[in-house]
Amino acid sequence: MHYGRGNALCALRRDEEAQVTILALALKPDFAEALNNRGLALRKLKRLQEALDGYDRALALRPGFADALCNRGNIPRDLGRHQQALANCDQALAIKSEFAGAWYGRGNALCDFKRPQEALASRDRALAVRPDFAAALLDRMPPSRFLKSAFGVRAILASYVSPD
Repeated sequence: MHYGRGNALCALRRDEEAQVTILALALKPDFAEALNNRGLALRKLKRLQEALDGYDRALALRPGFADALCNRGNIPRDLGRHQQALANCDQALAIKSEFAGAWYGRGNALCDFKRPQEALASRDRALAVRPDFAAALLDRMPPSRFLKSAFGVRAILASYVSPD
């Protein structure tokens, strides 16, 4: 129950509460999924080393946990270590080849390397795997079309509405 509540609070961008309420770790400290989601919340709080430690703990518990590998790749990217970010995405894809998030993360890392064609191909692969993947859709959508889309309207409204 607490694990699901933490996920919901993360989705609502109530990150401080989410980090605190992922009580599943207190009840079951070897719960790799909770460690992964705690890492997501900690990254949003800019507590990068703690997030990285959480992903590493999740991977120690479940070495083939593609989601944790992919999410772990965001930390080196945040720190400007783009090669390490790309390697994490590639490792996740070696485990789970149809993982849209890893394809998208790979595209982001390739953008950092100024390799736009490869980046676009990776983001397109994310869309092929999951056609409703919002971040990849936005990258492919011209700004004028984004503003007219239902997603664009919701995104703009969400930026003005307090989650409380």
